[in-house]
Amino acid sequence: MKVKSIIAAAIVGLSALTSSAQTSADTPRLFELPSIPDSITDITQRYNYYVSHYWDRANRQSMFSNRKLLAAAFVDYVSPLRYTQRSVVEKSVADLMKSIEKNSENQLYIARLAEDCLYGDSALYLSDELYLDFIRPVLKNKRVPKANKARYELQATQLANSMEGHKMNPIEFTDVNGNRQVWNPGDSIETILFFNDPDCIDCNLARVRLKADPTLNRLIDEGRLQVVALSPVEVEAGWIAQAVDYPKNWKVGANPDLDLTLDLRNGTPDFWVVAKDGTLVRKRILVDQLLNIFSRL
Repeated sequence: MKVKSIIAAAIVGLSALTSSAQTSADTPRLFELPSIPDSITDITQRYNYYVSHYWDRANRQSMFSNRKLLAAAFVDYVSPLRYTQRSVVEKSVADLMKSIEKNSENQLYIARLAEDCLYGDSALYLSDELYLDFIRPVLKNKRVPKANKARYELQATQLANSMEGHKMNPIEFTDVNGNRQVWNPGDSIETILFFNDPDCIDCNLARVRLKADPTLNRLIDEGRLQVVALSPVEVEAGWIAQAVDYPKNWKVGANPDLDLTLDLRNGTPDFWVVAKDGTLVRKRILVDQLLNIFSRL
């Protein structure tokens, strides 16, 4: 069986528990929610209708006068987006952001709510694709000051290069010998990207555990898998002294600007699995999850 069908399929099968938060029935609302017709029985179509008509009764100006209630209403809006057809989501978000673009403060507030719900540490659930739907209109809005766009511009760049289900771009790094190297996704071999910092205790523990895994080493020796260990640090004597002890059958390098183009908000250690064709299958993988997969191969 091919590595792609083993590892990638197992990674896709990993499920993450997500919280579900909705406004209490006793909480006052800013506006009346859409009433889904009984004639619509298909669950996806019901989600589509709800999302498409969610903001119909919302006054786009007065609703910002009570930001606490608006934040609660936004949670109720975002919660079903993950179950709604992509085209419906895109249009609904685009229409919402367009309707408030003349007031840059209001549009920025919605972007901040989206960050809290879809991107931040305590997100309702993580969705890079959905989050980009909210921040791209902000970046295109000429009324939004450049200073207010800076953080979103960086996030958009990071996410565009780190989207699950999308092709990755090449990554430049410097190896322990001081040579400039490039990891090229889609070079016909499955890749585990191991983002780490030699001064990080958890990174070193993960490295030792991976180094000792017989299945991982067998797949590497057979040319079916590669590990690329990258550190977001300067290439200096301290890093080189530690990096030379990394497994010889790994590609090891450093680039202090990795976090300018890649979504490394999870910190280190962090593992990503990239398919043979260069598609990012999964990011934010724990070493225990990775070793569990290898134990079943």
